[in-house]
Amino acid sequence: MTAEVTHPQPELLAAFALDALVSAEQRHVGAHVEGCAECRTEIDRFRGVVALISADDAPPPPGLWSRIQAAINA
Repeated sequence: MTAEVTHPQPELLAAFALDALVSAEQRHVGAHVEGCAECRTEIDRFRGVVALISADDAPPPPGLWSRIQAAINA
């Protein structure tokens, strides 16, 4: 029988991508990510979104946060 992999929650992966975790969480998520291609891909996606957002000084479109929150809750 194979052990089920427990992935960090998406918000931890997002915070990891931003280097915004406290050191204990950073180490924990980092250790998981080293062996998990699925989570590395998710972190790369978060970093891509951050790069797009930070590449322009224009304000975000109306309703962006509501759409993000809805996607997180889905």
